[in-house]
Amino acid sequence: MEGKCKIIIGDSPLKKCDFSKVTIENGTKYIVNFYKKHGIKIELIDFRKERAIIDSSGRIKGIKKLNGDTRGYTVVDLGEDSLLYNIIDDYKKFRVTNYNPNLMKEHHNPEKNEYLIPNTILEADVIINLPKPKTHRKAGITGSMKNLVGINGLLEMQVA
Repeated sequence: MEGKCKIIIGDSPLKKCDFSKVTIENGTKYIVNFYKKHGIKIELIDFRKERAIIDSSGRIKGIKKLNGDTRGYTVVDLGEDSLLYNIIDDYKKFRVTNYNPNLMKEHHNPEKNEYLIPNTILEADVIINLPKPKTHRKAGITGSMKNLVGINGLLEMQVA
């Protein structure tokens, strides 16, 4: 790319995740800083618009607003093309741990399947989706099945 590109590493982890702590513990922050020192244009972005504030027992005690994607977001309605559409008759049962199911129903129902996608993703020339070893409390191991879930800016969108 002759020095004309920028590398962006981004994710939208669950609400309870401390993105800064995770990127330090998994080495991502170190890698970003290393390449910055060597003149590479690189950025690390937490795509979430909010994160949970956790008390000492691990319970959510509040919500902290985040900057999210500085390039903004676009609502993408996949409608019948969403993989949820095959099971859309059960949309009232859709749940994500620690998220409001009523907001989920507003955006995933027989009329629409909306996702809030960071413009950084939509405007990218190239996306490299790296599988990561990940365990899950319900499935044991995800086997990288959910990699692109991390591009959602907010699972319970509040679209104006």
